[in-house]
Amino acid sequence: MTVWLDMPNGILVESISEVIQCAAMGKKKQPQKSRRITVTPVAERITWLLDNVWSGNRSAMSRDVGCSPSVITKIAAGSQSAGRRLLTAIAGHPKVNPTWLLSGVGEPLLADSPEVPAAGWPLAIARQPLLGEAADNSGLLSGESFPTAGAFYRESRYWLDVQPREPILRLRRLKIAAKDLLLIETDDSYWSQLHLVQERICVVQLQQGVAELALVRHHEGDPDDPNEHIYIEMPYEDEAGDRLVIVRLRPDGSTDTKVREPAPLPRTKTISRDQILGVCLMVVRR
Repeated sequence: MTVWLDMPNGILVESISEVIQCAAMGKKKQPQKSRRITVTPVAERITWLLDNVWSGNRSAMSRDVGCSPSVITKIAAGSQSAGRRLLTAIAGHPKVNPTWLLSGVGEPLLADSPEVPAAGWPLAIARQPLLGEAADNSGLLSGESFPTAGAFYRESRYWLDVQPREPILRLRRLKIAAKDLLLIETDDSYWSQLHLVQERICVVQLQQGVAELALVRHHEGDPDDPNEHIYIEMPYEDEAGDRLVIVRLRPDGSTDTKVREPAPLPRTKTISRDQILGVCLMVVRR
């Protein structure tokens, strides 16, 4: 590990031995320009939450949001920005107002909720994506519930039981399996900043009155396509790529032929923020 020592006259050296070497040889290290550190408004709000929700305890905060204490320290100091996953985890805390965290609008903290039972609060299970909150779609619920840890419990959330014929299962790299439970957040403040839904499974509405799962991506803009937008990736159900035929020649001259089925071809479609109905925060395999 390199240790920087602050020497007189703004000279920086990397080790004690270099101090001795510079003194013996009469050489001077060239002064380095100090880097200007800017603390962003989001970092200031995270620091406020550290002090007021976690009483300044970086270890406790890092444990709750799934990062190392050093990450919290660097964010508070302005030397590192908060990534999408960390912001999502902090916004998911039951005391934190996600709208305030992401935009500075509103009050920092939500109203206190009752003490969480040891087994967790039960949230309703749906067997198909919903057009809104579970309370507004009671007729589409399974009648079952699944316990949820206090840090992830909110009335705006529900569990989605992935069905065997769910099209998104064909996007194999997502590693989602039938009967997995997806924790869906329906509060639209969670996707008030488009980059927070990058590479996230979301509930979207492509047709009026129909909710479905899709992988959402965020395009920040580039020289070829300068406009910021979000789009979805979904597989075709009835169209696939080319099959791969593998023919092996055996020592006796005979052949062994295998056909490898192709992965389904994805389709993409640009959508608006208003078409997002929910975002997946967690996957539980049963």
